[in-house]
Amino acid sequence: MREIVCVGSAEAVRAHLDRHQERIASFGTALGLTLDRRPATDPFFEKEGPRSVMQLLAPAKDEYLHTDGTAVASTNNHRNFFGERRAIRHEGRPAFTGCVAFGLERWVHALGDLFEGDLAAAHRAVRQAGGRT
Repeated sequence: MREIVCVGSAEAVRAHLDRHQERIASFGTALGLTLDRRPATDPFFEKEGPRSVMQLLAPAKDEYLHTDGTAVASTNNHRNFFGERRAIRHEGRPAFTGCVAFGLERWVHALGDLFEGDLAAAHRAVRQAGGRT
């Protein structure tokens, strides 16, 4: 799993996640890969705890699912959970954090599926979609 984490204000984290949500969607489109964005939950919250309930009421995590249901990427707004839990500070207050995650082996799976096992063609498509030929 490759993760890109933002630590800072609530606004900075939201901008980070919004920017990457757009990039994931446009990258999938450029590849011809169908990705279904769906709300998801996190395993690190206590199952019956208030943060789990809050996550159901105000979703904070989205997964990008390949047609077979494999989550290839996710965006996750942790809010100030880790700032409070790990005493991470931003401007004198608990920091907000958010991450964008990419399951590299999951992308290989989805691309292998899309390109019918021709990983050389998948590689060329990724380089082209990324603006690198």
